Amino acid sequence: MRADIRSVDQLFQTPATLRAPLFQRRYVWEEEAHLNPFWADIRRRARLQLADASDAAPHFLGAILLQWGPEADELRIIDGQQRLVTLTLTLAAIRRAAEAKGLDDVVASMERRLWRDRPGGRRRVEATEADAAHLAAIVRDGAPAALRAIWPDRFADDRARL
Repeated sequence: MRADIRSVDQLFQTPATLRAPLFQRRYVWEEEAHLNPFWADIRRRARLQLADASDAAPHFLGAILLQWGPEADELRIIDGQQRLVTLTLTLAAIRRAAEAKGLDDVVASMERRLWRDRPGGRRRVEATEADAAHLAAIVRDGAPAALRAIWPDRFADDRARL
């Protein structure tokens, strides 16, 4: 076993697919317990970074344990699937917001992190089988109306719940 420190940026630029194996549980982040603290931390880190980029220490997101899979270009997610899916959803949301504002360079940056090879190709993160179609649709399109049309019960209140 080898432990490496990687940034989120490095993790989302690995040439491998990060795939959740069958034994992983479904995506279950809840707004109060998980998403609100996640966003609060992002806002706090952004304020620090904007205040003085040279003084902003890196943020520890937690350990993510990956293991090479049967395919040479696949890393199995042993621990950290919830965080990786949340980060993927975050990248997709940033891409969608950047598209709406015409920020093509930000869109391209998010696309490079969401897709392994090219937009619409192989996704960087593959969720569990139970969540795979939802995550694929969000990464592929992400438009609330399109998601609601496919899964009206899961996107009824404009909030994606995988």
